[in-house]
Amino acid sequence: MNRIKRALLSLLVLAGLTANAQMDDPIQWSGSAKKVDGNKYEITINAKIDEGWHLYATKLPEGGPLPTSFTFNEPKGYKLIGEVKELTKSTTEHDEVFNLDLSYFAKEAKFSQIVELTGSEATASIGVEYQACYADKCIYLEKDITVALKADADVATTTVEQKTEETLVVTTETTKEVSSPEKTEEKDSSLWVFFFIAFGAGLLGLLTPCVFPMIPMTVSFFMGKQQNKMNAIINALVFGISIIVLYTSLGFIVSLFNLGADFATTLTSHWITNTIFFVLFIAFAASFFGLFEIVLPGSLANKTDSKADKGGFIGSFFMALTTVIVSLSCVGPIVGALLVEAASGLGAKPIVGMFGFSLA
Repeated sequence: MNRIKRALLSLLVLAGLTANAQMDDPIQWSGSAKKVDGNKYEITINAKIDEGWHLYATKLPEGGPLPTSFTFNEPKGYKLIGEVKELTKSTTEHDEVFNLDLSYFAKEAKFSQIVELTGSEATASIGVEYQACYADKCIYLEKDITVALKADADVATTTVEQKTEETLVVTTETTKEVSSPEKTEEKDSSLWVFFFIAFGAGLLGLLTPCVFPMIPMTVSFFMGKQQNKMNAIINALVFGISIIVLYTSLGFIVSLFNLGADFATTLTSHWITNTIFFVLFIAFAASFFGLFEIVLPGSLANKTDSKADKGGFIGSFFMALTTVIVSLSCVGPIVGALLVEAASGLGAKPIVGMFGFSLA
């Protein structure tokens, strides 16, 4: 039993740690360089910002968030003239969290740096550090941008590479990033991975003290009341499908009534929801270790149990509902962890997660 408790607690911790790991980069970078005078080139770096997100400016007051910064790593064959300039006009607003007036960009931002080529060709390696924010959620990211400069070329090519496990994107001044198919495959793969994680969590839930003892009782419920073996099998299928429908409906509700990225942001990062989940997880953990017992209102379980005694398809459904209600005392934190994880991606993720969990 102690091993089961440790496994459940480990699942909750891992779910919390990975809740923010699935977030896609909300900013797509590209770049170009053009000759402006003699051996002087203007490197332009473009940032396309997803709807609702914003990118902080290059200069912010102390005590605030991380400003966007560009580092030219070991410049060889060229030299910098001046510093990076903001070509896009930023918006300045008072931030209540930092209690500071902060400048940021929305939708898009452009930056430029003048360089002078000292030889026939050179490669500028630029490191970008930035903080992308949505409402009260911020993520820190880094990118590497490589710009190839040639003395006989009016336009230089650029390569943008994220320092994490992202797709290598090659762009020029006249081309656009084309990575949608790969991102689609990555999202599909992520859904399958999350499905199997949820399925594994469902198998783990079968071993909990609230669910495991109900398995022989459930088998007895169908085999003991049915004279016809075929009817017993059909009612058992209705029972299983009902459990899948009940749990999947929970995921459907989360997916249907979400407020887009704002809902995911609030659920996964807001201090109120984080505090609620923290208290719930601590309470369930204490219950697992036997400090106290969490019991749902007896009247709720008794009402559904009385409906289950009627038999037939309706009885099978209410038997499934009774099983779900009783099992929530143990699998509640697992379901909660899956929904928190699903909120980082939203879309079909809550439905896929609850379907995988209930299918087990």
